[in-house]
Amino acid sequence: MRFKISALNVANFGTGIVLTLGVPSVYAKQLETLTSDFVANQEWELKKYKQKRSLSANAYLWVLCDKLADKLRTTKEEIYRHIIDQVGVFEEIKVNSPEAGQRFKRIWQQNGLGWMTKTINETTILAYYGSSTYDSKQLSRVIDFLQAECVNQGIEVRPSWEVEAMLKEWK
Repeated sequence: MRFKISALNVANFGTGIVLTLGVPSVYAKQLETLTSDFVANQEWELKKYKQKRSLSANAYLWVLCDKLADKLRTTKEEIYRHIIDQVGVFEEIKVNSPEAGQRFKRIWQQNGLGWMTKTINETTILAYYGSSTYDSKQLSRVIDFLQAECVNQGIEVRPSWEVEAMLKEWK
């Protein structure tokens, strides 16, 4: 659920911190449903909402992958996976056993093309996120890297101001 906070109060009652949010009344029913799900000792995350990147930026990413693939005689999917491996977002995951690591990798990779894994050792895995989860800053890094690769191959790219406009489109 997404909403704008109109007021915020924090109080420390010794047993814990109480967070009071002032939220427009149009969200009352949704908040009532949400708070009925709260259970003691359960973890929840409250974070600032970031709008997803624009489709034009995503489309441009794939245009660049396709141009590079054509030049290098490979597939745009291989180019994409290479870029994610080089500059993509990942987390280090610890597992209890090699078997657990294999299960994790199999399940993780089912999320999509960019959801890759690298095994560091029997209990440590790097889990890469696909670009569909990236914010504009992360996607900008990927597009910058792709554009540099294209320029190195003599492929024409869009001017930086145009790319910046695509990445800001979501704001």
